[in-house]
Amino acid sequence: MQQKRHVQNKQKKADVPDKDTQKRGQNEEKVLEKIRLARNMITNAELLFAKGVKSKNFADVLKNGQERLAAALSELESSRKEKK
Repeated sequence: MQQKRHVQNKQKKADVPDKDTQKRGQNEEKVLEKIRLARNMITNAELLFAKGVKSKNFADVLKNGQERLAAALSELESSRKEKK
């Protein structure tokens, strides 16, 4: 009986990620959210342009989205290199 409990406790400990792994996962989720937001900005700007909506800040929104996407992608790449 004690041996069975010991095995169950080991399995519980194995299921819980350590704090470093958990923190890296949270950071990666934040970066992925930044990427989603940047892609949405670009898509929205493209849709407005396709509809023919004339906007002075269209180019600024598109450029800003592209810059955010590039920054988030480089951040994601560097965080993945740290894992290795």
